[in-house]
Amino acid sequence: MYIGTIHDLKYIKQVVDPELFAVLEEAAHTDVKTLAKKGNIGNATVKVVTFTTKNRSLLKAESHKNCIDIIIEAESDGEEWYGWTPRNKAGDVIGADPENDAYYYDTEGKESSFSLKKDGFLMFFPGDVHVPGWHRREPAHVTKIIIKVPCRAAKKEPRPVMDYDKLYINGEWVLGASGRFIDVENPATLELFDRVPEGNEEDIDKAVNAAADAFPAWSGLTLARRIRYMKRFLSVFKSQENELIDITVKELGSPLGFAKTSQVEYQYTRTASYIELAPSVPMKEKLPLSTVYREPVGVVGCITPWNYPLGQVIQKIIPALLMGNTVVLKPSQHTPLSAFYLAKAFEKAKFPKGVFNLVTGRGGQVGNALAIHPRVNMISFTGSTAGGITVGKHALEGVKRISLELGGKSPYIVLKNDNYDDPIRNVFNSIFLNSGQTCTAFSRMLIPENEAEKIYGRMKEIAAEYIVGDPYDPSVKIGPLASKAQFDKVKGFIEKGIQSGAQLLIGGVPEEPTKGYYIDPVIFIGVDNAMEIAQKEIFGPVLCVITYKTADEAIAIANDTAYGLNAGVFGPKKEALAIARKIEAGNVYVNNSPRDVAAPFGGYKESGIGREGGIYGMLEFTQQKAIFNKKA
Repeated sequence: MYIGTIHDLKYIKQVVDPELFAVLEEAAHTDVKTLAKKGNIGNATVKVVTFTTKNRSLLKAESHKNCIDIIIEAESDGEEWYGWTPRNKAGDVIGADPENDAYYYDTEGKESSFSLKKDGFLMFFPGDVHVPGWHRREPAHVTKIIIKVPCRAAKKEPRPVMDYDKLYINGEWVLGASGRFIDVENPATLELFDRVPEGNEEDIDKAVNAAADAFPAWSGLTLARRIRYMKRFLSVFKSQENELIDITVKELGSPLGFAKTSQVEYQYTRTASYIELAPSVPMKEKLPLSTVYREPVGVVGCITPWNYPLGQVIQKIIPALLMGNTVVLKPSQHTPLSAFYLAKAFEKAKFPKGVFNLVTGRGGQVGNALAIHPRVNMISFTGSTAGGITVGKHALEGVKRISLELGGKSPYIVLKNDNYDDPIRNVFNSIFLNSGQTCTAFSRMLIPENEAEKIYGRMKEIAAEYIVGDPYDPSVKIGPLASKAQFDKVKGFIEKGIQSGAQLLIGGVPEEPTKGYYIDPVIFIGVDNAMEIAQKEIFGPVLCVITYKTADEAIAIANDTAYGLNAGVFGPKKEALAIARKIEAGNVYVNNSPRDVAAPFGGYKESGIGREGGIYGMLEFTQQKAIFNKKA
């Protein structure tokens, strides 16, 4: 299908400014599917959407057999243009009667009409422009074009187009106070394909006040009532799966398969787990002379990173809400779009106003405003250790509760055994999938010195299975890095590794990106644990391999780090378990054991404060009150 023909343009040109006309002229000669993939024309972002109708004339327009019927809506600095160009088979423009809210079509010699309101799409035609279907105000810079294509009405209502231009505050979608926006880049194509509001202190103040006002009623509900709300949310959340997978691929560059299983579907498992475990949280404990109650903290400010744009949010907002808190969410400015679907799910689940609020913006402005706001009672932050320290300092100025899930430099100890393929794949899946942008990634692999050559050979062979490329290609396992800043950081560490004397088993220094922030997997061997690449969190597909002579030496190397988030041990079970107990980390995987969503997640040392996941993660969002009501 095409957006229009040159016949359309001769009418449009009469009523739009030259800049808009140039954009529409290019759009009119571009296939819809190509345009949708392209994402922008000039400085304008482009969306191609459909609206459903049962009108047969419109449906024939879809196939271009009888008429061409496409809507073009162009948004600009506060002004809007709407275009509707109904035509018969000969290409003649057919008349419109906007006052009566009807269009008339000469279809196969018969006149028919339909109501724009009845068919689910409404246009307005004020003013005195005498060109069919067009109206404009003063010229301005075009920022967005929406191509609306008619399609056959389905049994279910069509999904609404997500409006990323508004914040979700107090149960309503509202414009940001600043009027400014942050562009969202597709890291696989380097295209700016959408935008979100650049929130500020005023937006945070509105959101926090809404959350604080909603807290008494929400916390006063029984747990059973809150669970019913959350079950409705989960039902809506699951219905968004296809859209969430697609938007995660676009905003993060996560390959399709990984986006589906780890980025999206696993969050349904997490949410369901919280719902199931919530009744088991010990909210009341009787002691000999007192009763201890656990109560919600109040307003929780959640600040989340870009690497798991859904998962990191779910880990915070679901337990916080179930425990009776209200939430203000500030997602990463780099991958903010998936959070809008969560806000929409809360809206559709009919959560009370103010219980959940979404404010997008830059971390240094919005995140800090959230951390210092006097009506915020707790800050839950996930991100770099440096970022966590900064946010923690701001929060502690008001003596707020803090929960910090921070960085890692996780070791994976491989003991001598007859199976090296499994531990190699365990490590590769951890450090290469999601392009190494995982806080728990096994970035240091410790192997027996006398088995090194055998293991190196298998590592090179297995690494060939990890294909880098277009995240929409089903065969691809590794997509791009999330941003230019991340690309530059990882590239810099690869250069430092070479300069420090480590050898490359595979990979090398990437070239400057032209089509995407891609970096092939890198494996360094001959690494000394004192090297910077072995001590700093790289957050990319870069693995450091370190040899050891004895198990005690392996344990010492594993613990020789500022971090303590995650670790792994592979080998004979009894020996592996004994070593796991000696590793200074909040989570340790033994052999091929899977993750348990009911287990607490968090780190030792500089990897954070507090826990997420399961009952322990829900307790994090409560505070204790002891009531003394018995005689001694």
